[in-house]
Amino acid sequence: MLDRLVIGICDDEQKSIEITKEYCEKVSEELGIEFSYRLFTYGEEVLKCDKTIDILLLDIEMDGMNGIETMHILEDMRVIRNILFVSGYTDYIHESFGTKTKGFVCKPIEYSRIKKEIEKIIAYIKKDVNKQAVEANVGGQLILIDTENIMYIQGEGRYVRIITNNMSYLATENIKVWEEKLANGSMQRVHKSYIVNFKFISSIVGTELVLKDNTKLSIGRKYYKTVKEQYRDCLFERMRLNGR
Repeated sequence: MLDRLVIGICDDEQKSIEITKEYCEKVSEELGIEFSYRLFTYGEEVLKCDKTIDILLLDIEMDGMNGIETMHILEDMRVIRNILFVSGYTDYIHESFGTKTKGFVCKPIEYSRIKKEIEKIIAYIKKDVNKQAVEANVGGQLILIDTENIMYIQGEGRYVRIITNNMSYLATENIKVWEEKLANGSMQRVHKSYIVNFKFISSIVGTELVLKDNTKLSIGRKYYKTVKEQYRDCLFERMRLNGR
């Protein structure tokens, strides 16, 4: 259940921050979801943020770095999850498209409009949470692991070793069960002993996958052709997103 969100507001006009926050508080009350806030007055300040922000409401015309420039850098920062532009400069709408951009609200802000856009993002977040979280039995305790953070899974008999970008878990159920759990996502079987998140693959060298942390994993003979095709598709998708 989604019961709280962190909202960021970045605008170089204090009055605009106050109005935006007031509308957000009204949305929070009507939806029954607690909002906490992080407030910024320029883009460079957002770039220094090391705390998660679920929705960043971002102005475009600001002193120093503008909102479009800020957005491009934020696309590589995991702490900023979704961006909603709030600006009176509608000429920038097309430039505001990005991998994290979920909408554009024109100034002066209308409450019905900002509520609609925030509701859309919340629906996306709920769907994304359900899609990305996988339940694992670790040491007799059920925990949720974000599949976006899983680099690979290694089979260890009746168990699996789940390697994330900062943790390692020994979980119950064999690799076949985990392959079924993670079907239709970026996690794919590449070997009788490995399931790999293609987002963490740096390259394919011979019959080995090289991950972004330089881990090398063997590709099984029967998986080789499929892995090459899927990796090629993954590269095309990265190129498409980077070119947006």
